[in-house]
Amino acid sequence: MFLRLSVLCCLALSLCACGGGSSASSNQNPNGSHAVVVTRVSPNNLSSATSPVNFDFKASSQTPIKGWTVTVDSKQMYQTGSTSEMHTSLAIAAGTHQVSVQASNSNGTVGSSDFALTVVSGSPTPTPTPTPKPSPSPSPTPTPVPSPSPSPTPTPSPTPTPVPSPSPTPTPVPAPTPTPTPTPTPGPNDFFVSPSGSDSNDGSASAPWATIQHAADVVSAGQTVTVMNGVYGASCHGGGAASIVTVNASGTLSAPITFQSQNKYGAQLSGPVDCQDGFTLRGSHIVVSGFDITGFGSPSSQGVYLASGSNHTIIGNRIHDIARIATDTGNGQDGIFVGSSNDVIDSNLIFNIGRTGCISSCSLMNDHGIYIDAALGASTTTVQNNVIYATMGWNIQYYTGTASNMIAINNTLDSTPLPASRGVVGCIIQGGVLQNSRIANNICYNPNGGIMVYATCCGAANSNVSIDHNITTAGSIIDNASGTSQSANVVNSSTALFNNVAAHDYSLAVGSPAIGIGTSNGAPAVDFSGNARGSRIDAGAYDGPN
Repeated sequence: MFLRLSVLCCLALSLCACGGGSSASSNQNPNGSHAVVVTRVSPNNLSSATSPVNFDFKASSQTPIKGWTVTVDSKQMYQTGSTSEMHTSLAIAAGTHQVSVQASNSNGTVGSSDFALTVVSGSPTPTPTPTPKPSPSPSPTPTPVPSPSPSPTPTPSPTPTPVPSPSPTPTPVPAPTPTPTPTPTPGPNDFFVSPSGSDSNDGSASAPWATIQHAADVVSAGQTVTVMNGVYGASCHGGGAASIVTVNASGTLSAPITFQSQNKYGAQLSGPVDCQDGFTLRGSHIVVSGFDITGFGSPSSQGVYLASGSNHTIIGNRIHDIARIATDTGNGQDGIFVGSSNDVIDSNLIFNIGRTGCISSCSLMNDHGIYIDAALGASTTTVQNNVIYATMGWNIQYYTGTASNMIAINNTLDSTPLPASRGVVGCIIQGGVLQNSRIANNICYNPNGGIMVYATCCGAANSNVSIDHNITTAGSIIDNASGTSQSANVVNSSTALFNNVAAHDYSLAVGSPAIGIGTSNGAPAVDFSGNARGSRIDAGAYDGPN
């Protein structure tokens, strides 16, 4: 479907192909066979760079590269997903700065290139933290979330609420209005979208396109679409056939297709009630980064729908107020629906997911934060660094089929019941078989039923599932431990884990029992906020105070 979308230039950065030059590399190597070597191609003049600064780096490792971060003076300025090469352009203020470029592989090993960089001319470093624009509306793309018949879900007591108009729940901790970012010098593979653009333009920074869909229709491997601040999606209509953006094209491992908000949360995909999804991805090697996604209401609505293909990276998005309407549909309404393989769901803020009630009768627990469906093709899915709360169903659901190579690590999950009568038990539901999988370093806060993982349905068929280094306020980790190994978990935790749960500030409080209980084995190199994790590993999405 075509719909209006607008684009800004990213975080004062745009992806550029950069030329050769001197290389410097360093490597953190906890396990020699999984070492990551990072090589700098540019900037090649560290003593006299001009802004925007071109960054061109390569990483080599025996295991796949899962992500990159660029940090300037301890502040993360750029993050992207799985690719062996990283090319971008950053606006950096004049002066001497300490820069760290890190690449991490699928085993959690981090390699870095650290250097001092003197910028002789440039504009102020941008602050990408826009204010949310909560305007709930419905989203498109068909993929009915199975109702919990075969899955372990107690009989709900639905409370009919015949108010079909969207009624969003309170927004999370307010973020400051983003500082406008200077337009970076675009490279030949950079394209732009803006609410004030036109799809008849050439997609350059000075003549941007108007819709993200048009960009998705024309870009190819190795190209980046930067979406400028604004609201996109008003023209998305059509119920089960409608998405604001559908991406059919594919990138490659070394040259993904990237869609990024110029300022974090500044570009908003807002779906009308008869729209189904925000992003629908059908190609492979696609990155979606930094968007605010809200609204929708068509049966089986998702903020992001990974329909097919593989190797998607969904990173740093705020997905909220999805399908906040009264409906009797048996299909689920989800923050992210995964029906593809080799995907990374990283550092997303997901909240206020699912219907407000029933019109006549319905199940109130069909709507989930992240829904992973192995029967539809999900496998080798990594869910890390996400903060999820206020979901009508489970924070994370594995259902149906046999799910292999699943990793849920360093997530913060608040399963406070709303309403308590809806029947949800635990933070994670395992409604299908898990094998060769791991659940580690997570925080499960205030779940109903006294357990963290609800596996009554199919847990007996589990095979080689490790559940380790988690912390929960519940009294038990899993209700059916067959086929699992458990170690170093903390149960019956104090509730003094976070700075301000009431305001949905899930950063770790001083003295939080989650501090230091995690393991470095497989932990993401950076936390939800982009801060590097040190030698002490904390549970949850945030690295805690020292």
